[in-house]
Parts: sequence; C-alpha cells; structure tokens
Amino acid sequence: MLVANGRFLGAIVEAMWDMRGEMDNLSKAAVALRQLQERLDAARQPPGIRARCLEVFPDTRHVLVRFGSVREEVTVAPHLEMEA
Repeated sequence: MLVANGRFLGAIVEAMWDMRGEMDNLSKAAVALRQLQERLDAARQPPGIRARCLEVFPDTRHVLVRFGSVREEVTVAPHLEMEA
C-alpha cells in the first residue's frame, strides 16, 4: 500500500509541477497580451500634432495653418463646413 501511495503522491507532485509551468506560461502570455493591448490603444489615439488656423480661404477650400514653426496652406476636406 505504501508503494501505491508513493506512486500516487509522485504523480500528484508531477502534475503540480506541470501546472506550475502552465501557469508561468499563461502569466507570460498575459503580460504579452497586455503590452499588445497598450500598443493597440496607442495606435488608436489621434496624432499629437496640433495646428493653429491662421487664415481661411473659403473660395478655394484652403486654410493657412501653423504647425509649430511651420506655416502651410492645406485643403479642407469636402465633408467639413468652412465655418467650423
């Protein structure tokens, strides 16, 4: 009976070590998934470039904007109202 119990306990210990390895793998996968989620969230954010409108040309649908120290004339998208 002792040998049978020893084998049984050995099998339990082995199964527990296997489970610990699986838990470590799952923990690493969860960290990788969290990092991927953070990268996806960052990709969904609008760009950090801000522009200031200096002048509006409604006839040509252009506006003069300043990005930092750069001034540039850009076209306004057709679905946007020029007053906005």
